[in-house]
Amino acid sequence: MSENKIKYITYQLFPSKRANTLQTIKNIKYFTKKTDVELIFPDRRQGSKEKQIDLELINDFYDEELNIAITATNHSGSFSRSYYNKLPKVLKQITYLNNHIKWSKEISKKNVHKEDNIFTRSIFILYFCINKCNKIIYECHQLTKLTKFLLKRLEQKETTYDLIFINENLESILIDLGLNKDRIHCLPSGYDEEVFKNDNKEVLRKKRGLSDNNIVYIFAGNLELVGAHRPLDKVLIEYLNLQKNKKIQNSKLYIFCEPIEKRKELVQILDQYGNNENVFINEYVSHTEIIKWMMASDIGLNPLPDNFFSNNFASTLKIVEYLRANLLLLGSNVFANSRFKQEGYEVLLFNNNENTNISDKLLEAYSFIRSGRKVENSSAVSQYSLQSRSNKILNIFYN
Repeated sequence: MSENKIKYITYQLFPSKRANTLQTIKNIKYFTKKTDVELIFPDRRQGSKEKQIDLELINDFYDEELNIAITATNHSGSFSRSYYNKLPKVLKQITYLNNHIKWSKEISKKNVHKEDNIFTRSIFILYFCINKCNKIIYECHQLTKLTKFLLKRLEQKETTYDLIFINENLESILIDLGLNKDRIHCLPSGYDEEVFKNDNKEVLRKKRGLSDNNIVYIFAGNLELVGAHRPLDKVLIEYLNLQKNKKIQNSKLYIFCEPIEKRKELVQILDQYGNNENVFINEYVSHTEIIKWMMASDIGLNPLPDNFFSNNFASTLKIVEYLRANLLLLGSNVFANSRFKQEGYEVLLFNNNENTNISDKLLEAYSFIRSGRKVENSSAVSQYSLQSRSNKILNIFYN
């Protein structure tokens, strides 16, 4: 391993279909182009019969060819997901925090050394490791009361670390906390340029049974976002009504989503409308295959809950992937989407609570593509590439 090796320490669940773990794997992929990486995380799966988490398992699951060190530590807080999901919300939060804190403290004692360079998404890893390593970067995705408290406490101790946040709205909040502006860096989520190779749309559509005349809407991702629900069900209902009234003929809607419970709810809606032959609801497939479906489509759907997270913290990977796939972005009127409209990308926004408005925007998107107007989103989105993002992070580490 090189002297500049990065230890990526995280409490995330691996392997997992969640976007946050995919982002971690993609960030590591680009770190390894210039330095060695060790990924350290707890094996939070319940039961000893599951296959040991090793590099082969990680590469197979995420369809990558990483060459990194894997340290999946034992975790005394492992439990079955069925048991955890039955717990009351407050008890879930307490259990998660208790296990997260305990694990972070143990890692700081056993796996962290004075010469280490550490990257983490865990506030507790930052807190326990900050004076035990060479340099540490904390990537902040949301500011809970506890996170604010710990950051303020670290600032009072005059500790040395760098802080990455994922959109501009966080900057003023962090500065108001009294944090040193010199340690704050804004780096939004980035897309993996390498999975957008072979982007011949005509070929991709033909392989998926799509004609040149089809206008294709797509949604790909998790229907739950930080404890809230994406209103894709409302979008589906309005799409089916437009289909029923023959206002969006020759269009198709492809949905690739998790979790299974929410997917079943969408299937039930579809059944109520007579199982429309132009709507396809599937489980989430590999990231590489999802990108191919995006590049074969025309309109990317990004319904988001209209809440504090979506209007302040969210910087979703899905959006920049839609833009790189040169899709017309159609999403909820929240900051996570509207910021890209303000930057000049082709974006249409709807209000979650107005069904008529959702219907109008679905139709407007259809008409935009049907008219032959060109979408020019992919040409300007390179600033959001993971190559650019990882280079900036490595510059923070080593310059």
